[in-house]
Order: sequence, then structure tokens, then C-alpha cells
Amino acid sequence: LYIHCPGGRGRAPATALAYMMWVRGMQLDEAWTTLTTTRRCGPKIEAIRSATADLLLGTEPITTTIAVHRFGDAKRIQVAGLDVGWHNPLDMTRDPVTHRFELHRKLYPGKYQYKLIVDGNWTYSADHPTAKDGDNINNTLEVIPAKMDAVSMEKQIRYLTPGAQLMEDEKEELLALLCPWSTHGRAGPGGITAGVIGNGKSRIFLDDDQDGNKTDEVTA
Repeated sequence: LYIHCPGGRGRAPATALAYMMWVRGMQLDEAWTTLTTTRRCGPKIEAIRSATADLLLGTEPITTTIAVHRFGDAKRIQVAGLDVGWHNPLDMTRDPVTHRFELHRKLYPGKYQYKLIVDGNWTYSADHPTAKDGDNINNTLEVIPAKMDAVSMEKQIRYLTPGAQLMEDEKEELLALLCPWSTHGRAGPGGITAGVIGNGKSRIFLDDDQDGNKTDEVTA
């Protein structure tokens, strides 16, 4: 399995992390340790926890709003991060009634980080919650799920708790959702297993666009 992104530090490792958990059945925290020990990277483990809950609970996206009240003489404000990444900023629009810049977007429940780009300058809002990400300060947005029944709420809390282990039936449900065909360790047509090496494990190769950076291999 070959996974590639421009930097090889966030999105590609996050994809590998999700594959290791959802398809290969590894416990998430153990998969994260295996991955980050092999390659210097920083996949957002909280995002995988939230996505796992979304898949298993069938959570619907919720309309959220980010609003900027204080912007001085700014002509254009964008939001980077959220669910679109840092390189695909979203334009905020000026509300004619409230005179504030707003972004309305449907997001699945979970925690998101974002930054503001004000007339081309990257910054954050002191009016919104913040969090440190290395040497950076980002704004944060927590999307609260709609009302759930007690059983679903209990499951969601478990899915979002560090160190939690999925039940075997939950692993099977994820695999059925993502890989309905017989691969990844399951016997395919004629008893042939696809996508794995001889010991029943997958070889994952992580790469980037940086010249001179080696490709790292993870076995899961």
C-alpha cells in the first residue's frame, strides 16, 4: 500500500493510521505508536477517533458557523484547516445585517483546528478558543453531536476515549463498510488473499514530495 502527500507528515500518515485501525484491526493508540516510531510525523489521532464514531454511529453533519466580529479594515478573510486542510482556505462572507464575516459549513461532530487568513496574513482570533500545535497557535471548534439515545452516547464516549478497544463486531462492521470485497486478509476468489504479504500483514509505504526524504515502511 503506497500513500503519498506533499509533506508526508500529516495527511498521508493519517490515512495510514486509519487503514491500520479500520482495515487491519489494530488498536488505534498502538497503531499511532507503531507509525510515529517508524516515521517522524504527526497524524491527528483525535480526528481518527471522531471519524470512527461517525462511521459506526452513522452521525450526520451539523451546520456550524464561524463568525469574526473584529476585523478592522480587512477586505477578505478566509478560514484554513477544519475539514479541508491548510492549503484549501474557505472564503468568509460579509453579512449585510450583522456586518460580520461568517463561514457556514456542515461538519461531522468532533474537534477541529483552524486559522484565519486576513488579507493574506495568517493569524488566529483571540475571541475564539485556541490550542497550541507545536509552535503554532490555532483556533479550535468543537462540533457537538445532535441528541443521541443513551446507548449511542455511551458508544460515542467509548470511541473517543484514548486507549479504547473496539469490539470484534465493531471491527467487522468497519471492514464491511470500507472493504465489502474479500481482501485485506480475508480469502478472496479461489482462496486467494489480496493486499497482504506472506505473514498476513500489509506493507504500508509513506512518501512525500521533499527531495532526499526516504520512503518509510510500516507493517500492519
